[in-house]
Amino acid sequence: MRQLTSDHKPRENVTRNRSQNGLAGLRERVEVKMINQHMMNKARRAAREALTKRNARKWDEANRIMRQAAASAFN
Repeated sequence: MRQLTSDHKPRENVTRNRSQNGLAGLRERVEVKMINQHMMNKARRAAREALTKRNARKWDEANRIMRQAAASAFN
């Protein structure tokens, strides 16, 4: 039996969903791609700021965003 306290729904099988209706899968993939581009831009901006202003916090932020983008690309 699953935990009753958490209302977290496990992610559905992505490949099955894609094969059921190809268009929705395509749209989903494009959205993910766009999100990743946005993330990369944010990370680049933060990294550039970190380099120009020698701001360590910005550097950490850039790394965090990069990790986040990588994670969202593979989930």
